Formats: sequence, structure tokens, C-alpha cells
Amino acid sequence: MDFVRYRQAVLFLIAGMLIQTSVASTTAISELEAISQAAWQRTLVMRIAKSHMLVAAGIDYQKSKSQLMDSIKEYEVVLKTLQSNSPNHDISERLRFIKVEWEQFKAASLKAPSKEVALVVMEESDDLLYHTDAIVRRWKVYAEEQIRHLVDTSSQQSMLSERIGMFYAAHFYGLKNEWVISELNFTLRAYEKGLQELLSYSENTKEIGDNIARLSNQWEYAKMSLKKFNSGQYLPHVIAVTVDTMMQRSNKIANLYAANKTQDSLHYGQIEVPGLASTVGADFSD
Repeated sequence: MDFVRYRQAVLFLIAGMLIQTSVASTTAISELEAISQAAWQRTLVMRIAKSHMLVAAGIDYQKSKSQLMDSIKEYEVVLKTLQSNSPNHDISERLRFIKVEWEQFKAASLKAPSKEVALVVMEESDDLLYHTDAIVRRWKVYAEEQIRHLVDTSSQQSMLSERIGMFYAAHFYGLKNEWVISELNFTLRAYEKGLQELLSYSENTKEIGDNIARLSNQWEYAKMSLKKFNSGQYLPHVIAVTVDTMMQRSNKIANLYAANKTQDSLHYGQIEVPGLASTVGADFSD
């Protein structure tokens, strides 16, 4: 399998595809709540994979192990919530398929760490990420176009933060495959693009703008730490903490967009789901 091409295809689909349906929503939770919870599942997939790598590498072992178990429990709670609130047969079938994929990924993530298991965890995480994102895209059609993009974009930054942490920890652990470096660079470019989309949106409230500015500062700090990667200076504890704070900040921004959905008149098409053609400065090498 061409790991680089496969993973880039997954992120490309996540960043750019919107599938249309015409079925009316009958869910007990709101459309934006469904989008937010499904998007949070994307982050949890990457968080679980990252935590497995941190446990394998012995980075903040107890904290990482606890984070792994908590994230597994939370994913299952969210999955049950989405299943009980499915608006149509199509989403129900996709959620049933996701449950099968989830059991496979969970089993791999709970195995005793080894380099072979770590590779399986990364492969399974991408499979589950792809199908989980399809649920986000299915539910997005029920919400206001502008808001759904803003919530999805900021939520996607949360997922990308964890993905950065996963590949960094994997390389530190000893998975020095070329595609690991390639995917780390690819994810960094995707993150930079998404952040620029959020920064450039002209109708952000002051509170949202302040939080995006803080996220941007956190990102600049992360990049400084990541650049030391090239000279063989690993800072796994720093990166683990930094990507975690970036994830939390991104989730807060997504929640603020959802909370402000009824304020002001929002126009369609002023912000797009982040693309993958940006640069983040110097690439990282092995």
C-alpha cells in the first residue's frame, strides 16, 4: 500500500468534499450539535492514535494511558448518541459500518505497544477517520451553509492538531518511515491553511477573533518546537502539551461559532473548508 498517497487522499476528501442529500432532519439533537459531535469523533480517532503512540514511546505514560482510555469511552458515548439520533437510513447504515470499523481500531489501540502494532493503529485510524468524516459531511447539509463550514473548519483544526501529535510521537518512537515524515508535513500544511481561513473571516466576533489569535500564537510556538525536529532535537513532552492546548482551543472556537449562529446576518461562501495547497515554511526531514 502507498501509505503517503492513501493518507493524503483521505485528508483531501475530508478537506474538500460535501455530499448533498434532501431528507429533512428529525433528530432530537440539533443539526449543529450532530455536526459538532461527529466532528469531535474525528478528533477522538486521532487522539486515540496519538495516545497509543505516546504510551508506546513512554511519553507521560500514565497521563497518556488515561487519555487513551478516556477517549475510547468518549468515542463510544458519542457513537451511541449519533446512532440514536440518526435522521435517515443512509446515516444509520454508515454508523453501523463505523461501529464495525471502530471495534477493529479500538482492539488495535489497546494492544501491547510494538512498532508493528503502531503501524496497524495508524492505518486503522485513517480508515475510521475517513468514514467518520463522511458522517460529518452527511449531517452538514442540514445546517446553515456558512455556520456549518465555520464549525467544521475549526473542528477540523482540532483533529489536525492530534494528527500532528500522532506522527511526531510515532517518529520519536522509532517509526522513521519516509511516509511518516511526508504525512507530518502534509498535515502541517493542512493545518496552516485551515488557520488562515479562520483568521481571514471578516465577520468573526471579538471573542472568536481573540481565540483564533491565541490559537495562532500557540501554532507559532508549536512550529518553533517542530523545526528542531530537523536537527534531531526531539521535544516530545512540549509537543504533546502544545497540540493538546491547540485541540482544546479549536474546540472552543467551534463551540463559539455554533453559539453565535443566530447572531448577525451571515452570507454564504465567504469561508471554505480548508484546502491542502498551502505551505508552512521549511519542511521537516528525517
